[in-house]
Amino acid sequence: MTKSIKKILLTLCCAVLVLGGACTATGCGNKEEGDKAKITVAMLSSEKKAFEKLEKAYESLHTDVDIRIVTYTAYETAMTNYVKNNNWPDVVWTAGDQHAGYSGAGHFMDLKTFDAADDTFDFAASGIYPELLDATHYAPDDDGYWFMPRDYNVPILFVNKTHLSKAGIDFDTLKNNWNYETFIAACNTLKAAYADASSKDTDNIRTGFLPTAYPCELDAVKMSNFTGILRSFGGNMFDTSKTAIDEICTFGSAASVQAYETFYNTFYRGGLVDPADTTASLFNQKSAAFWLAVRPEVANIPAGIDYDFLPNPFAYAGVGCGGYAITNKADGKTFGDKKISQYAWEFLKYVVSEDGQNALSESGLLVPCITSLQSSGVWTTYGNTGDVQRNHLAFTQYEGTKVGLNDVKVFAPSYNTAVDRELVSLVTYCIQYDGNDFTSGFAGKAKEVMGRMRTYKLAKAEE
Repeated sequence: MTKSIKKILLTLCCAVLVLGGACTATGCGNKEEGDKAKITVAMLSSEKKAFEKLEKAYESLHTDVDIRIVTYTAYETAMTNYVKNNNWPDVVWTAGDQHAGYSGAGHFMDLKTFDAADDTFDFAASGIYPELLDATHYAPDDDGYWFMPRDYNVPILFVNKTHLSKAGIDFDTLKNNWNYETFIAACNTLKAAYADASSKDTDNIRTGFLPTAYPCELDAVKMSNFTGILRSFGGNMFDTSKTAIDEICTFGSAASVQAYETFYNTFYRGGLVDPADTTASLFNQKSAAFWLAVRPEVANIPAGIDYDFLPNPFAYAGVGCGGYAITNKADGKTFGDKKISQYAWEFLKYVVSEDGQNALSESGLLVPCITSLQSSGVWTTYGNTGDVQRNHLAFTQYEGTKVGLNDVKVFAPSYNTAVDRELVSLVTYCIQYDGNDFTSGFAGKAKEVMGRMRTYKLAKAEE
């Protein structure tokens, strides 16, 4: 069926719905008054800074639209409240590994419906990275687009160049010979240099080059990080080609236990990472030379740190994104002769335009989600001043294997959050392990998690 035919059929369906449900749309308190269409957008408070640039740019072009921001501090708490009280905003920020329980339950609108009726936009030709579009599905056999991707998140290493220099490591040489082996070698060189550093030296204190520093900081409990790291060490959490729960869950297999043990021995037992670091703040405190983060944090890096970027050194990297979903609430409100959901759709299209992506990039916190800006645009100027030209393309020129974060969606949407917590508990156990026989200890933990996993429904079981 061609797009134009689909548009005609959708138009006819919409006409029937409008005739049959006019009271719902216009006569029962859902018609907005005033001189502007109001779109309420809810998001984590940490997302506000990036969004404000986008909001202002859009409103300057669309003077008939007023975008109102609502913030919350915890995603799951806010979503639970919206579901319980049916007090949804028009648009909500969500993430590829968090939305399934809500999109799968029918709270978000399928953006493919808007796409099919709009000759000015086509997801297939939008240039959005395919792995990000993949993240918008809520189950392996779902092909809906339940939110509009906003950014491209791939693990990246921030580098404190001062620490490298004081340890005798030349950044350019390291960059030109960069791989997992040179990364680990640099970490061990740093570890030895920190141990020999004088804690009374004024320059050491100023730069954080002290015996208390660590070579690397890992956001280890973030799925995009630990998914790629474990795959790189030969492990896997799920085999989505299987259908039985005991075969799907592979995190307790011998290969996966060995991968977790390698991860533990290399980074935590090896003293390259602080096992007590749970706030991802060491790099910004000048207490770590490397920081494996999942997106740019340039706007949050203290001015006193001389930093640059190097690509993720692992063979695999988990790739994800955040984005914006239109809720059903927006489809029940109108302004003039147009639904608020349609105004929201027009805004979401702007999000993935080059202008919209550049506006978002002004925050210094995002990499564009569209391939046309893979090596250009505002984001490539983050933190550049004078002769300082940082290696921004490390974000998009990763040469390893990209791993989507949809494996968890083999479980029914309502169980995705619980499954994610189970995976995090495995990584946390690994990080904090202080026993002698890791293999038997971790295997016991994996067995405990597997016991709970058997009570979770698979995606096909909740249809």
